[in-house]
Amino acid sequence: MKIQSAVSLNLSRRFQPNTRVLQFSGEGKKGEVVLPIKEAQGRPYLLISTSSKKEINKFGVLMDTGSNATILKSSLKGIKRTWRDIWDSFSLKSYGVNGKIKLTKLATVNKLQLGKDVFSKFRVSTEELGKSILGLDLLNQYQFTLDMRNKTLSLNRIFSGRTNKVYWLLDIKANGQVTYFLVDTGASLTVILPSFQKKLNLSSLKEVVTIEDAFGELEIMTKVCLDTLEFQGHKLENVETLIAEVPLPKEIGGILGMDVLSQFICEFDPISEQVMLTKHDEDK
Repeated sequence: MKIQSAVSLNLSRRFQPNTRVLQFSGEGKKGEVVLPIKEAQGRPYLLISTSSKKEINKFGVLMDTGSNATILKSSLKGIKRTWRDIWDSFSLKSYGVNGKIKLTKLATVNKLQLGKDVFSKFRVSTEELGKSILGLDLLNQYQFTLDMRNKTLSLNRIFSGRTNKVYWLLDIKANGQVTYFLVDTGASLTVILPSFQKKLNLSSLKEVVTIEDAFGELEIMTKVCLDTLEFQGHKLENVETLIAEVPLPKEIGGILGMDVLSQFICEFDPISEQVMLTKHDEDK
């Protein structure tokens, strides 16, 4: 069983100094693009492409709202490290489960295509995680909707109200206790932090789970069971979660993973900075 932890990188505009959009689908509904996704370990994957002057690479990436950065394999064609990439890398680190830290290596993609949109000189991280990740630095240039039941990702390109949002947060009531959960499509399972477990006075279950963290290393984690998990008018009962120490702001009590998110249509709007979870019509 695998879980993708939050990767704490903030590639804000100062780390995307030269990016240009060479081709775009249009703004708003008339430019909406619906992309097919595939599911692996309960998480959403889609195809993107990078290109150099002579070659085009199409490959699958994990759609990860828990990562602020897009992370690609350094071996892909069309990816190079410039002197500025090397210089800026000194000030960045990435964080995984239980506080693991790794230095980040920035690189620049000659051309990156997502749907109909083509980005030139797009900055990415090239950590070797065993997978490529599509992060918020690119996703937040769209209003985007994930529907795991119908295996689709809808993208509406936006040019106003773009956010450098580090996290997508949801107001949660767990066992009656109010907190925030990070909405993380890169996490296969829902997680609560030890500090929040203590606040809820919950005892760990005897069952343990072996997971693969963001850096490809195995971790053994315990589980707890939440009697109720409430958000946006929805109420789930007897929700099992993992216990993991993740470097998040103290007001965040946990991570909402795909075991819960896959039950909903998930709409992310960078303009209003709101995420909405809606039941499918047949489930209402």
